[in-house]
Amino acid sequence: MIVLVSVFAFLLGGSGGVATGLFLGSRPHGPTDTPTAAGGFPNAKHSYLHGVTVSAVADDWLTKRKRWKCDLPVTYSGSNKGTKKRIGCEPRDDTRLRLQVNIEYADDDRVHEVNLRCDYGPGDRTCAELFTGLAEVLLAKDNELRKQAVDWARVNVDSDDSTVVGNARLVVSLSPHYLRCTPAS
Repeated sequence: MIVLVSVFAFLLGGSGGVATGLFLGSRPHGPTDTPTAAGGFPNAKHSYLHGVTVSAVADDWLTKRKRWKCDLPVTYSGSNKGTKKRIGCEPRDDTRLRLQVNIEYADDDRVHEVNLRCDYGPGDRTCAELFTGLAEVLLAKDNELRKQAVDWARVNVDSDDSTVVGNARLVVSLSPHYLRCTPAS
C-alpha cells in the first residue's frame, strides 16, 4: 500500500509540475516586435580602414622609405571578411626573420587589416619606430588623429593594450609582439 501511494503521489506531483511549467513557460517575455537597426549600423564600408591604401603602406612607407621588399599579392577566397588579397612585406637584410608586415585587402583603397610583427624584446627601439610609423601611415590624412595614434603607439609598444583612433582599432600585444590595425566598426 505504501508503494502504491508513493507511485500515485509521484505521478500526481510530476504531472502537476509539468503542467505548471508548460503554463508558466509558454508566456512570451519581452518585446514582440523585431528591433530596428540604428542609422549608424555597420555595413560593408565599415569593414575597411577609411583613408588607408595598399600603396601608402606597401609602396610609399615600406618599399620607398624603409627599403623593404613586398611579395606579389596572393589571392585567396573563403575569408569571412571577403578579403581577396594579401601582401607580405619584410626587410631586405637579416632582420627579415624578425620583422614582417601583412596587408589584407580587397583593392588598393579597401584595406581590411594591417598587422606588423616585431620579434624584438621590450625596450627595443626597432619595434617602437615601426609601430609609430605604421600608426602615422594609417591616419596620415588627419593630423590630429595621426598624432593621437602615434603617441598611443609610442607609449604602448611594450604592452598588451588596444584603442580606437578615428575608425581604426589598434591592438598591441607583447607576446607575440605585434600591432594589429583593423576597422573600429
